[in-house]
Amino acid sequence: GINMKKIISIITITLLILASMSISVFATENQSTGMSATTELVSNVQNTKQGEEIILTFSIKNISGTNTGINSLEGVITYDSEVFEQIVQNDSETSFSPLNSWDTPTYNSSNFKFVTTKASFVKEDQDVMTIKFKVKDSAKSGSTTISIDNVKVSNIDELYEVQDPATAIIQIGESTSSIPEINDITNTNTEENNVVISNTEGTTTNNSNSNSASIPYSGTTRVIVPSIVALATIATISYIKYKKVL
Repeated sequence: GINMKKIISIITITLLILASMSISVFATENQSTGMSATTELVSNVQNTKQGEEIILTFSIKNISGTNTGINSLEGVITYDSEVFEQIVQNDSETSFSPLNSWDTPTYNSSNFKFVTTKASFVKEDQDVMTIKFKVKDSAKSGSTTISIDNVKVSNIDELYEVQDPATAIIQIGESTSSIPEINDITNTNTEENNVVISNTEGTTTNNSNSNSASIPYSGTTRVIVPSIVALATIATISYIKYKKVL
């Protein structure tokens, strides 16, 4: 009875050590090492109408706390499906246009998540891509929001989760085929109508969406397997020595 209790104690201690190491590694993977960034979403128009298309530009901003820069980015696109046609990404059609040598993103239409990478590292503000939306003919007039949230940026050793979404607010007006009289036209604004709503820097995000395409990030996970093998070996040797003593 006493011998069996000591054997069980050795095994239990070994398992506890392995569990604590796994938790420590998991925490390291999901926390930034000082890196930070923000994102921005800009619409080419503020007002549109049924049947028309709009173009939104998604950008990464204020990258800091990293000597390497970033070359991987993922996020979730949120929009009203009763207002806009479904965005697509396949061999024959795409709503995405990459910018500044970023790859065309992979996109999962079931959970609206995208992932994109770049061959080089980015440290400065940069446009990543444009996304095309078409307003449905049946869309109701009013204000609607398009946002990109659950954004994660990374390089081979660092991962940062942006807390707040990048958001653009679009006004949908009724479509009309009538041409107004020239005397009824009043030019009250000669500047281009743009919507820019930037997010603020954050440290965590609650990402409830999953996707088979995950951000290509590698870091401290590789230490788990050799650590487990080493500790299992130590536990075995301890058991053998203890049995000889008995």
